[in-house]
Amino acid sequence: MHKNDVLDLKLFLYPRFSVIVPVYNCKEYLTNCLSSLLAQDYENYEIIIIDDGSTDGSGKICDEYANKFNFIRVTHTENFGCAHARNLALKQLNGDYIFFCDADDIPHPQLFKILFHFINKNHPDVISYKPKDSEKNFEIYDNLDEITVKFFNAVDFGLKIITDDKFNGYLCNKIIKAEYVNKLNLDEDLKMCEDLKFNMELIAQNQNLNIMHLDMELYFYRDWNSVTKRENYYRKSGLSGIVYGWSKVIEIKNLPDEVKKCMKVRLYKKAIGDLFIPSRKMSKQAIEKSQEILQICKQDYFKSDRPLIEKFRIFIKYVLLSNKFTHLMTGKLLSFRSEEHTSELQSHHDLVC
Repeated sequence: MHKNDVLDLKLFLYPRFSVIVPVYNCKEYLTNCLSSLLAQDYENYEIIIIDDGSTDGSGKICDEYANKFNFIRVTHTENFGCAHARNLALKQLNGDYIFFCDADDIPHPQLFKILFHFINKNHPDVISYKPKDSEKNFEIYDNLDEITVKFFNAVDFGLKIITDDKFNGYLCNKIIKAEYVNKLNLDEDLKMCEDLKFNMELIAQNQNLNIMHLDMELYFYRDWNSVTKRENYYRKSGLSGIVYGWSKVIEIKNLPDEVKKCMKVRLYKKAIGDLFIPSRKMSKQAIEKSQEILQICKQDYFKSDRPLIEKFRIFIKYVLLSNKFTHLMTGKLLSFRSEEHTSELQSHHDLVC
């Protein structure tokens, strides 16, 4: 058999991975990321790069790689954000499985080989694995049959994403069968939690998923605080990105009830804690949205199995926040920086925390 015939047969039998890499001003890390993808001991994959309006020379680096390798494609666009870039890439993929890779991160050198082993053996729809936050060398795996593997249905996996940091809501620590994301897009209105919302929409639309989790660190996830310098920003309305993002997730149609209730319980606590900051300025719109979120989630929180002492502390904070909202809505307090109220709330905060 001719060498090219062997290669064609190999590409036919091996699943193809579509790697989506959004790029924005990450020249310092981009070469390491792309080199780590090219070093994979696996041949059937494509790399789709979306240069999201980079101004630091990252786009030129992308073009250089695309000119050298015919399985790398680059699209240059204006800066519309990571979600927009990924959505553009989703329209271009030709693979069997999708892998989202951030341009400042590094995948395990055996990633595709390991994934192929478990795809060939178990035929999952989704495979998740642990991200690592250290640049220390990856562990090299010789015997994959010794790896701890767990299987989940969509509901249990959704609960794990919410409650267990080993799973989390990232996209970079999962591969997903392409057929399940044909009708999905990332929410371009979100600057935080867009990955989480995508995962939950995947579950809501495909509740018969066969999901596998590998107890392996297969992806180095660089701390975005140090790379993109994204602020833990607050939307113009005054809501934090996390609270706003989670509030959008619980609105997903057909999200399993167990998952939605679990999210509401945690969102209630997140919203209370986030709002209970004496220095926070809040608009009327933020107050109304906050009250709406708390009202939606309150019943599920207090019916949950959270510890009683936690519920008591949260209740006290809720009462204090209600007082804060009343002052703000009646115009008696334009910002929550008044010395009198700041001092009063801080003493209450010290008491209940």
